[in-house]
Amino acid sequence: MQALLAPGSPVRRGLVTGLGGVGKTALALRAAHTSRYHFPDGQLYVDLTDEHGTARDPREVLVRLLGALGEETAAGDGTYGAGRSPAVALRPRLDELVRRYRARTAGRRLLVVLDNVSDTEQLAALLPDGEEPAVLVIGHPHLAAAIGPHTTVVEPLGDDDGLTLLAAAVGVGRVAENLAAARQIVAYCGGVPLALRTAGARLAARPHWSPALLAGRLAAPADRLRELRFGGLDMPRSLCSWLRLTGVAEDDLRRCAALGERSFSAATAAAVLDLPVVLAEDLLERLADASLMDPTEPSGGTNGVPRYRLHRLVLCYARSLPVRIPVDTALPVAS
Repeated sequence: MQALLAPGSPVRRGLVTGLGGVGKTALALRAAHTSRYHFPDGQLYVDLTDEHGTARDPREVLVRLLGALGEETAAGDGTYGAGRSPAVALRPRLDELVRRYRARTAGRRLLVVLDNVSDTEQLAALLPDGEEPAVLVIGHPHLAAAIGPHTTVVEPLGDDDGLTLLAAAVGVGRVAENLAAARQIVAYCGGVPLALRTAGARLAARPHWSPALLAGRLAAPADRLRELRFGGLDMPRSLCSWLRLTGVAEDDLRRCAALGERSFSAATAAAVLDLPVVLAEDLLERLADASLMDPTEPSGGTNGVPRYRLHRLVLCYARSLPVRIPVDTALPVAS
């Protein structure tokens, strides 16, 4: 990613993707910070979803970006009215805002970070023109069609890195004294940084809790996600937001919970889900595209047939989803 943002890079657009809570935004912002000297005209960050996970209107986003670029009224003709906020006042047409935004960014050494991009239509309005501005997009892998070949998939942490992150929150000594329990916590969190930060914050705030106590509370899959909420840290909410952003249907994910934690082939999934193999394979690949399913190396003797596995926190989330029963099935017929 550093090479992508360096001066002279032929293409300065990149996509960052990965499971909810895995650290996509943190990685992109860290790259932006370490590359700040390459962008003397500034850096812009915008989250394209609101606090409820709903996609923001591109016009509202463009008004905010134009304001950050020094355009006091994006309409330029009093459209907003005296004393009115550009974000809530009547906005000009989208194509006019796009034109103004591209004129403002053309030829400037800027970095634009677009977080939680929902689709290519939303993205298209926010891409600056020219080779000088760089763009980091955080979202679903299908956005690569609009960004180009530079995609960074953020993976969960390995055991050692997970322990390091947990120790940063709890303290090295406390982890070292309770190493077996700390390793269990890392395993239960599946190496997801948000989950580990949440677990660490709970232990840091409750010095009378031992790591073994928290590990015991995390051990039951049915209770695990409930334990990974603390303060403003919320692993279930992050998974829910990512599911909405990727467009994966809750029913599809819930059905896959029957497959459990073991790796499986599309043929096995087809038998469990009562689907034709090709449709089961399409479903598994959609989930893999959204980083909700991990493709695994084929085991020996499978002739290269891919296998899949649900991430353990995704499996917990899938099992927590309600079963939707059709009304005509759930209710008795009135006599």
